[in-house]
Amino acid sequence: FASRYAAIHDDTADSAIGNIMGSNSVNIFVGLGIPWLIGSIYGTIKGVPYAVDAGSLPFALVVFCCLMVGGLGIMMYCRAMGGELGGPIGRIRVV
Repeated sequence: FASRYAAIHDDTADSAIGNIMGSNSVNIFVGLGIPWLIGSIYGTIKGVPYAVDAGSLPFALVVFCCLMVGGLGIMMYCRAMGGELGGPIGRIRVV
């Protein structure tokens, strides 16, 4: 709802896209952090080491960071060319 509100009440979509990226980042970090914290506290209380197989997490993190940097690069390119995301149609063509 916050992204929708930002998109409606702003001339550009930059704040809405920033809100979406920030929200997803927080959801990922909290969604991974809280279960890890609970598991590590439980393991400490029981006296057993808490270990989790990382699996493909490093790959997923690299992909996420690359896509985030790419998206920010596109936003910066559009702004440098005089355009804005969510601005007038046809003013700037990125793809």
